[in-house]
Amino acid sequence: MLGIDSKKIRLSIFLIGSLLAALSSLLKAFEVGIDPRSGFEVVLIATVAMIIGGISSYSGAVWSAVFLGLAQNFTVWLLSSQWQYAATFVVLVFVLVFRREGIFTTQLRLEER
Repeated sequence: MLGIDSKKIRLSIFLIGSLLAALSSLLKAFEVGIDPRSGFEVVLIATVAMIIGGISSYSGAVWSAVFLGLAQNFTVWLLSSQWQYAATFVVLVFVLVFRREGIFTTQLRLEER
């Protein structure tokens, strides 16, 4: 309505965000080093949090990520840091066994199961 090209704005914002992400990745790589598996653990835990929270629920993924962080920290506090990721996957198995659609999603109809 005002003559602003929304496609051009979206493209420029995407370009700026991509450049900032590339710059931060390069600076981090210079500091720590480059490893093909860097960030894999974070992506894996984020995927588990998304599955636990429910695929269609953004707030569920956030709350399940908070819960997983607390569960991991309590596991380190009580047992050892070796069991940190095991606690994450134990929670995932319990959620998949008892409520496979996720904790924060609506109940599926009988036909959808």
